[in-house]
Amino acid sequence: MKIKIIAYLLSILVIAGCSTLFPQYSKRGQDNADAKQSNSFFGSLFRDDSDNETNDIQKENGKGGLSQETIARNNRKRSVQIDPLMNNQAAIAALNLTFIEGNTWRTSAHPALVFGIMARLLSQNYIITSVDRKNFNLQTEWDKFFIDGRLFRNRISLLVFPVGPRQTEVVAKNIVEYYSGSANSKLEENTAWFPSPDITDEIAKLIENTNRQTALLLNQMQKSR
Repeated sequence: MKIKIIAYLLSILVIAGCSTLFPQYSKRGQDNADAKQSNSFFGSLFRDDSDNETNDIQKENGKGGLSQETIARNNRKRSVQIDPLMNNQAAIAALNLTFIEGNTWRTSAHPALVFGIMARLLSQNYIITSVDRKNFNLQTEWDKFFIDGRLFRNRISLLVFPVGPRQTEVVAKNIVEYYSGSANSKLEENTAWFPSPDITDEIAKLIENTNRQTALLLNQMQKSR
């Protein structure tokens, strides 16, 4: 009888112990599940671009390495942004025609761009007699003018050509002649004209206007981006 009572008491103790132990284990499991769910939730909310970059890298590595596009994109993200105004000023300075010597100027602009601007400017005030769009050269017609009652004429020749990577040279000449005969008599085209120093500012105005037009074009291109 005593043995049955002892066995009954032991069974009660075992059952009570199990009822106190198993809820703890189940609660821990629930807490772990909640923690994992919480981590994944906040992770989805506060995931930054670095996670996206890591995923891109992992994807690219799975394909056999980083692609050039991914490397360039990552480099652009990490690069320091330059002030657009300063960048614009530097670009304009590089594209401006800079005097070298004699009748020669130099710029980093493309020859076709320089020739197009200068040809358009010259056509506004001169008659173009010959133009070679392939080799970027032109010549204007003679233009007559008076200075202090004396008759002069001039014509402009322009040659634009590349001299290296991102280097373009411009040779602009203003040929000036004076008339030795009487201004009231009939003009003799071939015998009465003699060479004269360039007493005009035609080339200086052409260079200045070209630089101004180049700067305006650059500004328009950057605004359209």
